[in-house]
Parts: sequence; structure tokens; C-alpha cells
Amino acid sequence: MVKKARKTLSVPAKKKIIKTAVGSLHNAHPDRIKLTRITPGVATELIEKSESLGYVNRQISDRRVDQYSAAYADGTWDSYSSVIHVDDDGALVNGFHRCYAAVMSGISFNTIFVVTPDRHLTDNTV
Repeated sequence: MVKKARKTLSVPAKKKIIKTAVGSLHNAHPDRIKLTRITPGVATELIEKSESLGYVNRQISDRRVDQYSAAYADGTWDSYSSVIHVDDDGALVNGFHRCYAAVMSGISFNTIFVVTPDRHLTDNTV
């Protein structure tokens, strides 16, 4: 199978992504930030933990999940384009669609993973 060429971001676009990600971290300690691989199993655990604590994202869009699944499958997913935040309890603050895509497609993906000290301090629009 031939992978599609990965889209190369311009320097201003990369700076904007970094600024947005860093701006959303607020008081996150550097030990709480890492590039990690989210497997379907890890994604399932994150979703289940969040739901068990009563944190449910807006309605899940099948279209968005399908878009993310396709990007994982064809190798066009950009690991640095988004941040998944979890709170100190391990519940997702954002990233539900990306996690559902991993579960539904059975494909792992890389992402910036951040544990935030307070879920209400995080700008989850990233």
C-alpha cells in the first residue's frame, strides 16, 4: 500500500499550533506533557473513565470520527496538530472524537497528551 505524502505545514502554521497548544496548557507541569501513542485499548479506557465520572462530550459526530479514522489509516494524521487533555482523575477534557476513531477503526495514533491540573482551566477548543 502506498502512503499519501504527508502535508507539510508552513512555519507560521506550526507556530500557531504550538502557541495554541501551549496557551491551552496554563499551569501544566512539563512532566504532564508528552507525545504518546493512543491505542484502541487506551482510547477505550479513556472514554470509559470519562463516562464513569460523568464527563460526556457533545454529541459524537460519525462524520468526524470517520474523517479521523481515514487519516489514521492512510497515514495523513499529523501528531502535532492536536492535543488531548485529561484531568487529574484521568477523564478526557477533549479528544473524544479522536479516541472514538481509534476504537472504531482499530488503528492507533500519535498525539500530544497533557494531564491538566484542573479541567476548568483548559481551553478545550484546541
